[in-house]
This record gives sequence, structure tokens and C-alpha cells, in this order.
Amino acid sequence: MSANDVHLTALAGALSRWSEAAGVPLPRVSALLPVDARRHDEEQTWGNRTFAVPVRLPLAEASPSRRLELVAAATSAVKRRPRRQAIHDLVRYMPARPTAWYMRQITSPNVTAVMATTVPLADGGALGTTNVTGAALLPLLLPGHLCGVGLAFFGDWADVSFTVDHALPHGERLPGLWTDAVEELEQCLTSAA
Repeated sequence: MSANDVHLTALAGALSRWSEAAGVPLPRVSALLPVDARRHDEEQTWGNRTFAVPVRLPLAEASPSRRLELVAAATSAVKRRPRRQAIHDLVRYMPARPTAWYMRQITSPNVTAVMATTVPLADGGALGTTNVTGAALLPLLLPGHLCGVGLAFFGDWADVSFTVDHALPHGERLPGLWTDAVEELEQCLTSAA
């Protein structure tokens, strides 16, 4: 289980509550997750090598702890060594035209409604030999998507950012709903321990 799993679990809870309050049905929502395909020796280098994979968010699940289990199972399937190696090989060797086709398909609102990004901005406040003193993450909002959400790690803190189209009803409530869902998950896990 990772911080990203908690983030996506909270996002599922927030979107579920938002859907109910805004009167906008969300029968199925997948988050489009960038998967880091860098080799181990490339992990603390500038730039990225990523591949996008949709992960279905369990909006209908009422229990925060069960929601976390479902998210963790979905993300761990993406992280397993054979699948990660396949992603690494696709990123490295797939020709440009099939890559462009895949990205158009995978970013379609028919496949996913949310772009969710997790970015470790720096390890301990540094990237390689460069000290990083601050960062800002602006999540991508794709046409037809509900929102873009980014979880960024920097040193010993994390930051969550939302990008929402102003036309989305009650979209400004999503960050607060996400915070509420994190607190609800923490209470649920604390009482179970």
C-alpha cells in the first residue's frame, strides 16, 4: 500500500460525494495514472519516461477501508514486475504512431474521466546534485474530463492540487471533499487497529 493508494481512495470518496451533491451521476470513473517506466539507475534524473494506465476508482464502495483495498489491488497489478517491464519496453521501443494512437484512446473521456498524477518532485529536497527549494504542480485537465488531480512529494511533505473546469457544478468543493475522505479513511483505519 502506498501514499498514492490513499490519495486515489480519497479521490474516489470525494468524487462519490461530489456526484451526489452536484446531481451528476458517475456510473464509472477511471483515473488515468502515469506509470514511471524509468530504469532503477534513471530514477533520480531530470525528465520522465511514463506510460498511462487507467485504474477504475471504486466510487460505489461505501466503506473507506474496503475502497482502499480495491484501489491497492488495482495499482499493485500495474506495479507487478512483468507488467512494469512490459510498460518499460513499450515506452522505450514502441514507434511514435502507435504510441500517439494509444494516448488518444486512453485519454478519451469514454475511457477515463480523471487525470490523476503522482509525482515525487525531489528526494529529501534534492534531485541528483541539484537542491530543490520549492515546486508547484499544475495537474493536466483534458477536454471532457471532470478534473486533473496531482499528488506531489517534496522532501517530507506532500501537496495535492486540483484543476477543475469552472463550468463543473460545485467543482470547487472537490479539494475539501478529498480532505474529508482522507480524514474518514484515517478514522476508519485507526478504529480497526
